[in-house]
Amino acid sequence: MRALSDELDGLSVEELERHDPSYIQGVRVLYDAAGTPQRDETAFRHALKTAHRAHKRGQRLKDNLIIDAYEHAYRIAQAQDTLGRPDEMPPMRDRLTMARRVRAYATTNKTAKEAGTGLRPTQHVTPAERSALRTFGSRGGKKSAQRWTDPTQTEYHTNARKPLEAANKRRAARGATTRARVALFVSQQFAETGQYPTISEIMDEVGVSRRTVQNALKSSGIALPGGRPRKGAMP
Repeated sequence: MRALSDELDGLSVEELERHDPSYIQGVRVLYDAAGTPQRDETAFRHALKTAHRAHKRGQRLKDNLIIDAYEHAYRIAQAQDTLGRPDEMPPMRDRLTMARRVRAYATTNKTAKEAGTGLRPTQHVTPAERSALRTFGSRGGKKSAQRWTDPTQTEYHTNARKPLEAANKRRAARGATTRARVALFVSQQFAETGQYPTISEIMDEVGVSRRTVQNALKSSGIALPGGRPRKGAMP
């Protein structure tokens, strides 16, 4: 494992991503069981890994080096989020605290084994790391809540709403696509057989739930005849 770690340390970003698809722009994004990116943990572990590697090369562990690594990883994880969560980057004061902790971990080698290359079968977080992540997440959340209620933070409000608006547009596009597929299938079936398909047949064809089919039919203004399929005019 140590040999693999040394080998991966020398890989370029492109080579690293080819070796492990979970790496994005040099950052290994961590997810919870539901597939949601863990922004704080991803950022903290990337900053810690960066600090260990820099210390190993004899490089000075300045605050900017560690904070830049944290911010880069946080933004990468944020970009993978599909829930429309607003950016909750901890304030600079907390990032400076994080940098001091990471520097202490790296220089005393307390967590070098855990930092590693990120290719272990399970992800492990030490109690100290967990405490730091809890602090950053709590403070970041409180700061975000304050910004939402602050009328002077218009730029923050605008930037925070952008991912929400994008997610809403994607959901609307998926809904429109589903409605179109349902309507097209009903039209094709009627044109080819002179009969309307059943809801179960539409479910099988489009691959969605009964409720989704019913909503799509209602939104499209299509009323299937009740009972057995019959010949008749197109709804």
